[in-house]
Amino acid sequence: MDHNTARRLVVLQSYGSAQNRTNPYTSLLSGSLEEHCEVLPFTWRNALARHWDIFHVHWPEVLLRGRTRWRTGRRYAALIALLVRRRLAGSRIVRTVHNIEPHEPGPLLERFLLRRLDRATSAWIVMTDVPTPARMVPRVTIPHGHYRDWFPHVSREVTTGRLLFFGAIRDYKNVQELAELFTQVAEPLRELSIVGEPYSEALKDAITEIAQQDSRITLNLDRVSDETLASEIGASELAVLPYRDLNNSGALLLALSLRLPALVPDNHATRALSNEVGPGWIQLFEHPLTADDLVRAIERVRLEAERRQVEPDLSARDWRQVGLRHLEVYAEARARRPSRHRKRASSSGPA
Repeated sequence: MDHNTARRLVVLQSYGSAQNRTNPYTSLLSGSLEEHCEVLPFTWRNALARHWDIFHVHWPEVLLRGRTRWRTGRRYAALIALLVRRRLAGSRIVRTVHNIEPHEPGPLLERFLLRRLDRATSAWIVMTDVPTPARMVPRVTIPHGHYRDWFPHVSREVTTGRLLFFGAIRDYKNVQELAELFTQVAEPLRELSIVGEPYSEALKDAITEIAQQDSRITLNLDRVSDETLASEIGASELAVLPYRDLNNSGALLLALSLRLPALVPDNHATRALSNEVGPGWIQLFEHPLTADDLVRAIERVRLEAERRQVEPDLSARDWRQVGLRHLEVYAEARARRPSRHRKRASSSGPA
């Protein structure tokens, strides 16, 4: 691709400005692109009034969910206007598939509008080579970038026997079950730290009730600063991400970026990542997670300490290369002739 051509691209990202971002991924992605194209943060004014060549969509359901029914209705109407404007202007939509489906399903009209957005999409980016619906074509695999540039200097002063869960707390992540299992084991487990904001009061109350029964469980049920999160990771012996399923996880990449081994569900994507980063960094479990899984994982982390490299191999996740790969997708999407109706295909397209 001619990167001089890419410099003329105006890319509207579906997340906001830097001061409103809570996910380092979005800042790192924008930083990897800004040398080569103009990056517009998302506002509905930018989407409907400014010129853009590419609308890069992440977590599309977030665009449609307002705090009130009235605000949600306005967002529905604004998305319809955006799709009409895109067709009239000949602009393109690129979508990164962070999750195949939203974590919390929305109402019927939201699902209808998201399907309309899907049909208007010119290119799909997936982060792992996992099966996707046939409508997601053409697609390109671009791995999730690492977080070493975000947390360049983190001290690893490990507390033996300390487990850590961190990240937004949702039902599918099974944090309540993790806390319950931890209470069933003494040595070699000495501490469990749970750091993150629950998505419901019911989840918060359930986790708090369990923690009150075991003094070894510490809670910080809120969004925390980067400094606090780095300190939590640096003090832990093992990150535990007990999700029901995990195809792509920024939390896992963050743990590895800061040299913290992790226990995650066993599937195609996590096995592939384990092979990529090298031995000893990723421990796998089969559902359902058990107390014995926690004990075995931390024991394996200790046994494999000598096999582990000083840090996991994340060379394929350098943000400069990730940014250039995105630019190629943008340029190809802009050059591709749009079709009125993209038929379902048996091929997943280029990966």
